[in-house]
Amino acid sequence: MSSKSRAWDYFKKTNEKFAKCSLCKREFKLSGNTTNLIDHMKRKHNEVWMWSSTVSVTQDVDTTEQNEKMGPSPKKRNTLKNYFDRSSKYPDGKTKQNLDNKYVRMIAVDMEPLRKGEHEGFRDFVNALDSRYEIPDTTILKKKLLPEYYENVKQKLVIALSKAEHVSVTTDLWTSIANEGILSVTCHFFHNEKLIAPLLEVVKMEGSHNAENIASMLDATLSKWDIRSKCEAITTDNAQTMINAAAKLHIRHIPCFAHTLNLTVSDSFAVTCLDQILKKCKSIVTFFKMSTLASDKLRAIQRELNKPELKVIQEVPTRWNSAYHMLQRIVTMKTELTLALNECNRAPPGVNADEYLIIQETIQILEPFDLATTKISGESYITLSLIIPLIRGIKTKLVEVESQIVTESGNKILLCMKGSVDKRLSPYESRTPVVLYLQYWTPDLRRRGSKQVTTRSELVSGWKRPMLAI
Repeated sequence: MSSKSRAWDYFKKTNEKFAKCSLCKREFKLSGNTTNLIDHMKRKHNEVWMWSSTVSVTQDVDTTEQNEKMGPSPKKRNTLKNYFDRSSKYPDGKTKQNLDNKYVRMIAVDMEPLRKGEHEGFRDFVNALDSRYEIPDTTILKKKLLPEYYENVKQKLVIALSKAEHVSVTTDLWTSIANEGILSVTCHFFHNEKLIAPLLEVVKMEGSHNAENIASMLDATLSKWDIRSKCEAITTDNAQTMINAAAKLHIRHIPCFAHTLNLTVSDSFAVTCLDQILKKCKSIVTFFKMSTLASDKLRAIQRELNKPELKVIQEVPTRWNSAYHMLQRIVTMKTELTLALNECNRAPPGVNADEYLIIQETIQILEPFDLATTKISGESYITLSLIIPLIRGIKTKLVEVESQIVTESGNKILLCMKGSVDKRLSPYESRTPVVLYLQYWTPDLRRRGSKQVTTRSELVSGWKRPMLAI
């Protein structure tokens, strides 16, 4: 009796000329033999094929019907299911390597802790998905897999940068909680018709944070990535040391518009009446953040009034719109906060009716600045051409709001804000030809943009002068 090919343990004929793989469901043409089928098993299912070379494997397909026809088998058969249930972990090979790469990418992209693989719940989840995969331990992750993944991504970025004709960078310098100076450099360029913004470096900066040292660090970073000659502009905050550093590198400096917005709004916070209200609101927020009893009382009142269980928002000094959001939340939770403060011991004084009216007017004044901050903070689209239309929109909105302000304090805040806009934002319309150039070539923005440049010849002449000076 001729022996049957092992390939038929994994294939089933669909007709006289084709057979289907029971593992991946692909069909293959028969040529009077099983050569095509065996080649497929070796290429796509080699581990299963190698295992079956030492044991007798039968397909775990239609076993119920076979048992009904043939009766119970005297011996337990080796099936694919049994193979996967009792098999060992994946050996070092393509399957293991591919799964390791996916795991490392998850750690990097999602910024997961390196000890993620040691968490019991996560290990149980992975084991349920595939019991054969063994999560790499933390040591292998740190010393081998992550460095390899970094080098792979770095090489792809180097290739992308080499193809870019022009780039710009944004940089910032701050002091960490360990009291160390940290400098970050982010590059912006088009790749495959898409604007991307990879973070090139985050380095510790030693010594004085003066313009010369900052310029030296930036020059080293740009040279390391071979984009020194391609860098068209550097965007930083409005610190003079950053402006001087860009000048030393002979690269155009563009002040961060979001930072300028922050300074503009912060000027209005200095108005005495608003400053006092902000302090009162911050003390209320701090009270509920620090007291569990007060927070419990607030949640109980919200449930009793059938209101959403919102939390108060604290202001962050470096982000002006956090104060805006704090005021918004205070107004939204007006009733609940008033009741909770009245029922809590040692509670700070609440906001009275007159102060609530001033807060509502302040929110109206600040609203266009919040929208502008959100819009200008995008990374996936060009923001430079939005600056002038946003400035015009802010000015227009402030004029509209003026008729709705009824309190003396609200008018003082509005007057201060208008003055700050003229001082800090209006100069963008004349001092930054790049902004005018981009805005001119964006028709829908041009209709809402600057009125100072109306012809192409004016624009080009204004563009050439500073470019020739670089």
